Amino acid sequence: MILEKPKSASDLRYFTRKNLGNGAKVTLWVFAPKCPKCNEGRLSTPYDDETGRYKSRAKNFECAKCGFQELKKEIIDAIPTVNIEYTCPHCKASGEQQAPFKRNAKKVFTFKCDKCSKDIKVESGKKKE
Repeated sequence: MILEKPKSASDLRYFTRKNLGNGAKVTLWVFAPKCPKCNEGRLSTPYDDETGRYKSRAKNFECAKCGFQELKKEIIDAIPTVNIEYTCPHCKASGEQQAPFKRNAKKVFTFKCDKCSKDIKVESGKKKE
């Protein structure tokens, strides 16, 4: 599988790169949804040119290209697809895959290695040395 790589941070809704220790690493990214109106831009939190910040409390996501708006809740409630590039900590195999992006209550995302089928866990906010 050849994953689509992001061209800029504005294309993304989520991105993380983690060193899992023992030579293993993982990169996860979720693209922001494409605009259903113009099909060119991506829906994201509106940007305020005056303050130079994103309007994090906005109730809608907005397309930067055409201005189309969609309720933020609808986008956040939908389960997105995560793109995964990894080196397995168990068997050292490298791989790419896509999966539904669901994290448990402790914000841990788990997926299986394509080669050895063992679980690989990616914890939010924790760094391994």
